[in-house]
Amino acid sequence: MRIEADSLQLKEMYEKERQAKMRQAVSIGSIIGCLLVPLFGILDYLVARPFLNTLLAIRFVCSLGLFIIYFLNRSKLGEKYSSYFAIYGVASVGIAIALMTYFLGGPESRYYAGINLAVIVGGLLMPMTILEGIITFTIIYASFIAVSYPYLHGQALLAFYCDTFFLIATMVIVLVGFRFKEKVALQEIQSRLRLMEAQKQLEKHTENLEKAVRQRTASLVHSERMAAVGQLAAGISHEFNNILTVIIAHGELAKLDNTKESLAKAVEIAIESAKRASEIARNLLTFSRQSSHERHYINLQKCCESALSLMESSFKKANIEIKKNFPPHLPPVWASETELQQVLVNIIINAFHAMGEGGVLEIGAKEIDGEVALSISDTGCGIPRENLEKIFEPFFTTKGVWGDSDVPGSGLGLSVVHGIVSSLGGRIAVESTVNEGTCFTIFIPIPPEGLEKVTYLADSTVPTHFDHAAKSLKILVVDDEREIAEGITKLLRARGHEVTSANNSSEALEKLEQERYDLVITDLLMPGLSGEHILARCQRFNPPIPCMVITGAAKPGLTEELLGLGAFACLHKPFTIIDLVNIILRFEKNFQHGNP
Repeated sequence: MRIEADSLQLKEMYEKERQAKMRQAVSIGSIIGCLLVPLFGILDYLVARPFLNTLLAIRFVCSLGLFIIYFLNRSKLGEKYSSYFAIYGVASVGIAIALMTYFLGGPESRYYAGINLAVIVGGLLMPMTILEGIITFTIIYASFIAVSYPYLHGQALLAFYCDTFFLIATMVIVLVGFRFKEKVALQEIQSRLRLMEAQKQLEKHTENLEKAVRQRTASLVHSERMAAVGQLAAGISHEFNNILTVIIAHGELAKLDNTKESLAKAVEIAIESAKRASEIARNLLTFSRQSSHERHYINLQKCCESALSLMESSFKKANIEIKKNFPPHLPPVWASETELQQVLVNIIINAFHAMGEGGVLEIGAKEIDGEVALSISDTGCGIPRENLEKIFEPFFTTKGVWGDSDVPGSGLGLSVVHGIVSSLGGRIAVESTVNEGTCFTIFIPIPPEGLEKVTYLADSTVPTHFDHAAKSLKILVVDDEREIAEGITKLLRARGHEVTSANNSSEALEKLEQERYDLVITDLLMPGLSGEHILARCQRFNPPIPCMVITGAAKPGLTEELLGLGAFACLHKPFTIIDLVNIILRFEKNFQHGNP
């Protein structure tokens, strides 16, 4: 079936190209005929003056016919009937010459050679098929026989046989030429088809290779990121221990004092410490997750501070001072937060290793000629001049086993940094002096006008009281952590809502069957049935019950996935009161306008 399909495609392409060439050849041939047929009238004047008027009349009629063919071929008829016009054109010239031989002695006429000339020129000029050639030459030969018939006696008969032999031989040669040209054209088209198929396979192979390279590159980038997380783990663990120590110590002191002041102070310190721990956890998750390469406006200063927070404890222990230099109105950059953090963390880790015990890390940014120039400098050991051109090469390292050093390193960190910066349309420069320090400067283009603008909001303060909502709502809160469920329930009741809580999915599903709720707030991951089952059940009501999902999972794209399943909102743990209140206020406003 494949061979038949290829053969059919080959013939279709050949016929399409042949018709296009035939139409062009008919136009050229008819114009040449219109000019040459009358021009040869000079020959009539020289060798056949007695029949001059008759011969000129024949030439005039032939030229007129060719002239008509030219205009018909140029019209839409030429798209379908160019082959017929070719047969008519070549045959009409042959018939005209045959008629002239009739008046000039039949087979013995010198004009007989003109018939052979018409066959040869027509065969060379027109891309006819074998069948079209046979039809054309049969018409010409039949006309030659018709005009020669009255002269078939004596020497004229012998001349007729000779003329017939040469004429048929000429026709056979031309027909063989038709077949040869057809075969060559088919081979050419077949070669083009094979070339096109080879190009398609090459493009597909190239696409597969590029896909494999992208996947492998993403794997290497993530591996390097995980290696960095391993190096950060000790410092982050130390920081969490400090935070927990602060909370435990002030809690125990408040318990011993048992006064309002000490309790209030302990609560305030616990909240601030929890926020600090939440920020570190969020920054670590942002850095370690698989990047989706989604880009948006990034506050570069906040991104830098986020990256520094992952190493802050390690810097303190190593007696390294951190200096920050950011202008008050630094333009945002268009980038992936995960990728940008990886760039910063890799360079900061290198600076930490270069300084060892004691030193200064300075990080800052400024706007220069349509770019944001971010510089990170250290007072470490520096990079030898001979290595400066190699540091961005994959697997080049002076660390680890390959670099004959106890400091861990794979040689991929700066290579990944260079790749990410290049993908942002930026560039990276490095200056270093041995025993003095190193400065990396990253130039990132300021995004053009027309991209979605963003405003960076200041941190909201926790409200001291809540006004009642305009309308009380029936709300179901579902969470297997009783403390979380009780906290949300207390907050919603402070807004004047009627709240019911459930500590597992089965209990929540039972309550949904018993009562109609205006809003359901559910945790995602719970023992037994997950929050997705509750979300799905809410969607089956008519009308559906709005459902907000709370989750501590850090899966990329989870928010979009839950919203796609019908969730009203998705709130990630850990969250603050103001985070939850903002969503509730938005829901209350929508509910009040009849659009929950």
